[in-house]
Amino acid sequence: MTKKTRQKVLFAATLLITAASAQAQEPRRLRCGVEETERRIETDPEFRRLFEESEAYFRSALPKGGLRFHNPGFDAAKTAGDNDTRSRYIIPVVVHIISSGPSSNISDQRVNNMIQMLFENYRNLPNTPGYSDLAPDTRIEFALATLDPDGNPTTGITREANAAVSNHHKNNDFELKATRQWDPTRYLNIWVVNKIDSDNGPLAGYAQFPWTPSAETDGVVVIASDVGVRSPQGYSRTVDHEIGHFLNLFHPFNFGCALGQHGDQVLDTPPVISSDFKNTNDRLNTCNEGAGDLPDNPRNIMDYTSDDSRCNLITRGQTLRSQNALENENYWRRFHLWQQDNLEGTGTGPWGPPTANFWADRRTVCPNTPVTFLDYSRNAPTTFQWSFPGGTPSTSTDYRPVVTYAQAGKYSVTLTVNNYSGVESTTTLEDFITVLPEEQTYPLPFFEGFESNKFPPDDWQVDNRDAHPFFYTYTWDRSTTGAFGTANNGSALINLFNYSDYAARDGLITPFVSLKDQIDPKLSFAYAYRPLRYAKPEGALPAYDFTYTDTLIVWASKDCGNTWTQLFRKGGQELSTVSGTPNATSDPGTQRTNPANAGQWKEVVLNFPASFVGAERVKVKFETICGFGNDLFIDEVSITATADTCAGIPNCPDSCVVNPALCTSRTVSTTTNHSLRFAPNPFSTSTAAYLTLSRPAALRLEVFDVAGKKVWSHENAAAVSGEVEIDLAGRPAGIYFVRGTLDGHALNGHKLIKY
Repeated sequence: MTKKTRQKVLFAATLLITAASAQAQEPRRLRCGVEETERRIETDPEFRRLFEESEAYFRSALPKGGLRFHNPGFDAAKTAGDNDTRSRYIIPVVVHIISSGPSSNISDQRVNNMIQMLFENYRNLPNTPGYSDLAPDTRIEFALATLDPDGNPTTGITREANAAVSNHHKNNDFELKATRQWDPTRYLNIWVVNKIDSDNGPLAGYAQFPWTPSAETDGVVVIASDVGVRSPQGYSRTVDHEIGHFLNLFHPFNFGCALGQHGDQVLDTPPVISSDFKNTNDRLNTCNEGAGDLPDNPRNIMDYTSDDSRCNLITRGQTLRSQNALENENYWRRFHLWQQDNLEGTGTGPWGPPTANFWADRRTVCPNTPVTFLDYSRNAPTTFQWSFPGGTPSTSTDYRPVVTYAQAGKYSVTLTVNNYSGVESTTTLEDFITVLPEEQTYPLPFFEGFESNKFPPDDWQVDNRDAHPFFYTYTWDRSTTGAFGTANNGSALINLFNYSDYAARDGLITPFVSLKDQIDPKLSFAYAYRPLRYAKPEGALPAYDFTYTDTLIVWASKDCGNTWTQLFRKGGQELSTVSGTPNATSDPGTQRTNPANAGQWKEVVLNFPASFVGAERVKVKFETICGFGNDLFIDEVSITATADTCAGIPNCPDSCVVNPALCTSRTVSTTTNHSLRFAPNPFSTSTAAYLTLSRPAALRLEVFDVAGKKVWSHENAAAVSGEVEIDLAGRPAGIYFVRGTLDGHALNGHKLIKY
């Protein structure tokens, strides 16, 4: 094969990403020669045959039932196989740095950053910018080689100062790689250069698909400025994207919108119409898929997004496609990379230096609740030494240990790993596990109106699964723009209007509340939400009407969050607190939920299941699933119940029929017909309880503030119909609860509002 022919094959076998000149205050944008790729598939019979054979093999390997799993809330998308968190496919890497000056001669640290970023994204590592609630763990890892092709020690990085090499993707690609490539059946070759020219402008990188025949040029080429950029000010996903092509992933715009072609040939990736750059905060629906139509998801690493720091999504279908490229022995250059003999020969996997890393299945627990620790270490450790100060056991050599903690507090965890390399790596996470105190339980009535500036309120928790240290992620927060009821200044808000992480779950969790000696427990809250339907204004991208459907789920747990029982679930139009259908508009800002409008709130009262009656420690979780929709507000969360006066009395209430003096609840024989109301309510200083009785009865009334402190009480052994003044002068404005009994029977709770 001549050099010219090799170059032609390479050009047909790569997807090319161009880098337009950066403008002030705007991220650098990438462009693609996708038209040439599509043209060659359509016009070159041999090229099309290779492509179709690849697609046929992939389809034959699909699981039954298809791959349409990108709807919000599909939990099974979390893993693409079993629950093993160890890497299944480890790919040896060599990085060839060809520099033409100081700016392109990047440091070893930048290369190591690149490897760590690939690990975070392809392993969907919790608490990193690579994590997404929607993404699975591909179990694919990339490791720098420690042995070169001759078996000599290496850092996995080669360096060459050569300004004479012209980096033109089509005319000089073979010249760039020919003398610098290591065996592509043993190493993923990544060439780092100062710039890449093309007929259509500068490129950021390009890669070769596994089904193309040109072994001499197999690998990835990227520009130096995009390698290992890792900070809040800049975060590049170019290498992650290019390796996606190396693993047989297309762009979601490569093959159009028709279901027969479907964007990137993966059904769980919403197709997009073009390679135009997307802002992750934009709501776009550029392809109408008919039934089951879903909006674009610009956080996918294979799409083009103006801020690629936000691209962290690899779908389950893309995961299966990538694994398929590695499992297919017809793609020998991919298949042989991760085999054990090659890992030993390149000094990677168990033969490469490990890096200790771990997580846990839960981090906030009750005493004696099992915690499973998950190993996410790099380069396949063979030995594990865990240290759990304050835990049982206090040490472990298991890969996946289970630990309990008997006492409340915060606990650090240490993991030390080793493997055949003889290199030891240790990681400690300080205050990693929080054990809640047993006494941290609130009595009834429980109430939270989010009036305090502190958020979350005392003993509440925010569960933000996609939190990470580099970038702000939206989750539950406090709003002062509106609230439910009178004299209310705050509410809880999750800004789904700007949340760009599709299908992300965020929880707002109450403290423990005691239902002991209580019957008929109820949860009440108010919420405000308006579905959002809009399209991008007319322009370069088409836009189809779409209603964005966020979801609210309310859960309850009586076992410290080990298991949750669903009490409430609504999404989309069903969740709306506004009558009618949402208005389509190209100005979505006018359609945001307005919590200052009392008409946009709805109050909900829910019964706890019978199994929760009498439970000593109950939590409630308000969980949202992001669907690119609208702001959601929660306010005036309260838990109330009726006191169980049978508590502690044997055979009660059956004994009341024989001897009513034994107990005074759950039997009509001792009931006094009555009515009770409060007016005015709301009030400024005092209000009155208006009581109507069928006969004189023993009355007791008590008023509590939201912290559970009793602030007023009244008793009358022989009360009759009339009025009782409740004077709260000098007490702060806010919410108060009334509890009472009549002849020992618990009265229904009432809420008072003082302004």
